[in-house]
Amino acid sequence: MMNKSIFKNTLLGLGGVVVSFSPLITAVSCGTDSNATGFDKNKIGVYVEQSWVETFNKAKKEYEKVSGRTEIQFLINNVFDGMGLIDTLGFQDQKVADLIYMPLDRIPVLSQDKKALMAFESVEALTSGMEDSIFDTNGNGIAEESEKQEFANLGKGVVNGRNAYFAFNHNVESLIAFTKGTATNAKTLEEVFQSTDADKWADSMFSTAFYDLWPSLGFVAGFLESNDGIAVGKSLISYNETTKKYESDMAKISETNPTGNVLKLKEAVTFIASTINSAALSGQDWMALGGDIFFSKTESLFKEKSNSFIIDGPWNKNKWMSEGVDVKSIPEIKTGKKFIQAPGGWVYGINARNSTNAKKVADMKDFMDILLTDKEVVSSQYKSMGKVIAGAEAKKILEDKTNITEVFDQKILEAVYAGAANSMNSRPDNGNSSFMNVWAAWDESGFRDKATQDQLRSKNFDVNLVISSIAKSFENVLLRLNKK
Repeated sequence: MMNKSIFKNTLLGLGGVVVSFSPLITAVSCGTDSNATGFDKNKIGVYVEQSWVETFNKAKKEYEKVSGRTEIQFLINNVFDGMGLIDTLGFQDQKVADLIYMPLDRIPVLSQDKKALMAFESVEALTSGMEDSIFDTNGNGIAEESEKQEFANLGKGVVNGRNAYFAFNHNVESLIAFTKGTATNAKTLEEVFQSTDADKWADSMFSTAFYDLWPSLGFVAGFLESNDGIAVGKSLISYNETTKKYESDMAKISETNPTGNVLKLKEAVTFIASTINSAALSGQDWMALGGDIFFSKTESLFKEKSNSFIIDGPWNKNKWMSEGVDVKSIPEIKTGKKFIQAPGGWVYGINARNSTNAKKVADMKDFMDILLTDKEVVSSQYKSMGKVIAGAEAKKILEDKTNITEVFDQKILEAVYAGAANSMNSRPDNGNSSFMNVWAAWDESGFRDKATQDQLRSKNFDVNLVISSIAKSFENVLLRLNKK
């Protein structure tokens, strides 16, 4: 995840709004043509952001130690804009990278709708030629098939009715809490909001939690979790292998046809409403503020207050690495109700135009090996970019306290790994990603709609109206999915 206002626009794109891009492309000063307006077809093209240049040059230097590899060409561009070029130009255009960087939720669109990603039709095909240490989570020195399968599953999708694999994990991602003052000691979020001085800082946490879709889903999922601890992904949207249809418990929730989840959802929505009513920003129109202004306001509130709490991520770690700021996992919402987020992270896919170029594909895998296993490169990606790199070897590097020496960083890594381990399971086994469809349904449920915001803030709040909106949005998403 990057700058949140940019990420929000990407989510809107998933919800059906067309997002246009006007990217500024410049060459990186590491042996590339300073006048380049696209990638050389004989090289491996990769977009990097300006702040990544030093780190990726380290990776390139390591890559070039083996002679005969395909030359790598970096161009500077916002990674969202680089990905957006596929929408406007098509994947064959030389302005589109060979290694395509994307959020996890973009895999279905880019693989199935855009046909932009190379399909590997087995786990072995995806992982062959890559370092065993990436997959060896058991630490026995052997990359077992089950370990490779786990790595490959995040990039799983469907092509021509068959399962395939489209992407290589790059980073582990989860939301964490940055805190100051007594907020650091809060054992539950309920305790945070019931604090006697909540009006002094609850607005900061509230604004982050419910304007952005990723955190807000984490709250609702926490209330929907079953008592036996089973993850809630399949309650949201799942795929029935027998009927070959998508299903959702959420679509069935109503006063006339209640399910076991209806009371839990009512509790979640009521908690959100009561939280909003306690927050200083509750009198403002979220949508009118706009993304950039809104998040700037959120961050300013956190900085200004001596007792404050903000939900954010490791991508902003360098912003908050200052005296008086602590890091922790997001606490329970209330006793017995965990915060459970949707799975997050970024991946690299290989542009489908390279499908017949075995040498280039093998060399791209070699470059991925370096990003995922080289000690200096893995550490640099975390320290300068806030990227917690995926894979067993990277985890070993990042958990080595002689390598990551700052206590602040160690706390961030501990919180990120804990949050990722507590993510909901929202990817059916057949590889049809319900992940992005959950977000689309949530977007349409009205939590971003001014009328629903007003309802949530109202003293005459009607929980049934909000639940009806949620149920209807999931019904609509299922209709779209089951027509395909």
